[in-house]
Amino acid sequence: MYLASYPLPVVCNGITYAAAQGYVDRSVIRQALKCEVSQIKLTLRASPAMVLPGSTMPVLQAVEQGLFAMAYVRVDRLFSATANPLDTSLGTVNWFTGNIAEVEELDRAHAVFSVKDPTAYLSSQHPRNQLTTGCRHTLFDYGCALNAVSYLASGTVLAGATATVIPTSLSNSTYPTTVPTPVVAPTVGETGDQNGVNNPAATYSVVITLVGPAGESMASPEATYAVTGGGAAGTTAKLFYVVPPSSVAGATGWNCYVGLSAGNEQLQNGAPLAFGGPDFIVNYPPYQGAAPPFQTANGWFAGGQVVFTSGSNKGLTRAISVHVSGVGGGVLTVLPPLPNVPAPGDAFNALPGCSKTACECAVKFNNLVHLGAVPFTPLPEQSV
Repeated sequence: MYLASYPLPVVCNGITYAAAQGYVDRSVIRQALKCEVSQIKLTLRASPAMVLPGSTMPVLQAVEQGLFAMAYVRVDRLFSATANPLDTSLGTVNWFTGNIAEVEELDRAHAVFSVKDPTAYLSSQHPRNQLTTGCRHTLFDYGCALNAVSYLASGTVLAGATATVIPTSLSNSTYPTTVPTPVVAPTVGETGDQNGVNNPAATYSVVITLVGPAGESMASPEATYAVTGGGAAGTTAKLFYVVPPSSVAGATGWNCYVGLSAGNEQLQNGAPLAFGGPDFIVNYPPYQGAAPPFQTANGWFAGGQVVFTSGSNKGLTRAISVHVSGVGGGVLTVLPPLPNVPAPGDAFNALPGCSKTACECAVKFNNLVHLGAVPFTPLPEQSV
C-alpha cells in the first residue's frame, strides 16, 4: 500500500502514492545516535470501501485477521521546489524504516500500529533453538516427526483399580519392562604408552547405565581410577578405558559417564555402546554432556498419557507416571487421580512417553535423526 499525506496523488520514482489526506498519520520520529529501538505510532483510518491492493478484502478486516503482523513500513519525506504542480525531481529521504510490532487499537474506522525499527531484533534470543542436552521437541510433534497413531495402544481395565493405580490388559510381551540397574561398579584400567599422547595425570570417576527398549536405567556404583604420570611435569602417555559390561536381559546396550571428580560424571558416548565390544577409550578431558538419570526408567508407557474411551471416565486424559509391565497385564499409575474409579472392562488408549535424551530417542524410538538436543553441551560455567 502506497499512501501520501497530501491532498493529491503523488507520483515519485515510478510509484503512485494515493492521496490519503486524513487516512494516515504518524507520531513524531525521534532520531538518536545511541543503539536504542526507535518506534512510531502509525494511525490508519479506513472506510469499508478501502481494500487491500489486488484484493477485495477490506483493509481493517485484514488487520483483524493478522495479515499486517510484522508488515514492513517505510516512511519517506518528499522535498519539492513547488507545490502546484508538485515537483518531485528532488526525490525523497528515508525518514524511518521498521516493522509492525503490535496492533494497539482496532475498530470499524481505524487501526493504530506500533512500528519498531530493526534494532528491535537485537533484543531477540539467538540462536532460535536453545542448545541443551535435552530434546527441544515434544514427542510426536512436527520436529519429532514420529506418528502418534503408530504408537497408540488400546487396552482395558482389570479388576482392582483405584483412582491412581490401574491394572490393565496391556501385553507384557509387546511393551518391555523396566531396564535393570547395574549392581556392580564398572571395570576400568589404563593402556600402555601410546604414541602422540601427552596428557596430564588424572583421577577418573566412572558410572555406567544400561539401556533398552523401555529406556535407561539408573547409574551403577562408582569406580575410581588414577592414571599416574611419569613424564615431564607429571604427564602420561597412557589412556584411560572402561570395560564393557556383560549383557543383561532387558537391556540392549550401555552408556558410559566419566568425570574428573566423584559425582561429576557426564555422558561420553553419542549412541549406546554394544555389549561385548572393545574397551571404551575415554577422551581427555572427558566430554561435557548429560548427567546420569536421577531416577530409574519405568516401563514403555512411563511419561506418556492415557485417554479413556468408555466408562465413567470417558474422554478424560491423564499423565502416566509409572508403568510396571512385569505384573499381570501391566499396571499404570496416573496423575492427577481420576474423579471416578475405573471399572473392569473400561477401555482406554495409551501413548508412550519420552525422557528427551539421545539414548531414549535412539533405543526406544529409533529416531536419532530428528533429535533436537546437543548431548555434549558444556555446562554454563564451562562455556567459553
